Order: sequence, then C-alpha cells, then structure tokens
Amino acid sequence: MEEEEDEDLDVATGDELLDEEKAKKVKRVRRWEIIRRWRRRLHLGLTENALEAKHTKKRSGSGEGMAAEEESAVKEPLDLIRLSLDERIYVKLRTERELRGKLHAYDQHLNMILGDVEEIITTVEIDDETYEEIVRTTRRTVPFLFVRGDGVILVSPPLRTA
Repeated sequence: MEEEEDEDLDVATGDELLDEEKAKKVKRVRRWEIIRRWRRRLHLGLTENALEAKHTKKRSGSGEGMAAEEESAVKEPLDLIRLSLDERIYVKLRTERELRGKLHAYDQHLNMILGDVEEIITTVEIDDETYEEIVRTTRRTVPFLFVRGDGVILVSPPLRTA
C-alpha cells in the first residue's frame, strides 16, 4: 500500500519537475530516435549496388579499384540520391507543392523523411469578374516530415537563387 502511494508521488513530482527546457530536449531526443528507427527500416536508402560498392571499397586499395568502384557505385538512379543523405534537397510534388529540407532517409518507393522542411504550396485562382489568373504561394516550415513516394515528381539538390 505504501509503495503504491510512493509511486503516485514520484509521478506527480516527476511531472512537476519537467520544465520547458527538459521537455524540448526530450522532444529532440525522441525525434532523433524516430529518424534512427526509420533509417534502419528503410535500410539507409542503400540499394544492393551501393552496398556492393561500399564492400569493394574496403577491399580495394589500388587506384584502378577506385575508378571501377565509382562506376559500380552509381548504377541506378536511386544511387544518386544516396549521395544527398544528410544534405538539403529540393523535392517537387504533385498538386503544385515544393519541399526544401534535409534528407534523413528514403527507400526504393521514394518515401522520404525530411527535417527542417520549408513547404511551398502554389495555388492558381481565376477572378470571376476579370478572368485573370491570381497566383498565390503559401509557405510553412515543418521540423520533421514524412513524404509519401507516390507524390514525388523530382528530387534534386536545392535550387540556387541568385
């Protein structure tokens, strides 16, 4: 009976002790745990060819091996996306949506996990009176986003704005 009361007290005092900084830290840690879990599930986005190239890189030490290794490292288009892991990318989606964010993980279906994402939604409306096209862009930032691959049209390094 006394143990149950002690547990209730611990929970109550534990909740009171969590201040904003600790709550933010816990959220950050949980977010990275989710990223790590998804990376394991999506196999870090590595295809069999990329894994073979990594394996041959460890074995080969000569200059000729390095040239052959680079050729075998990029045999499929998805192998190019692997080079952008942990870097900012630009993703164009269906329905006039664009994303810019840091690529944490992806798979063969182009499902992606992005961090620090800026989403831009472009809508075109026609004015009833003048029949002119009114183009509106809406922007929002999202700290963590899962993108379903069937909506992806384009993946590239972020476009430079001059």
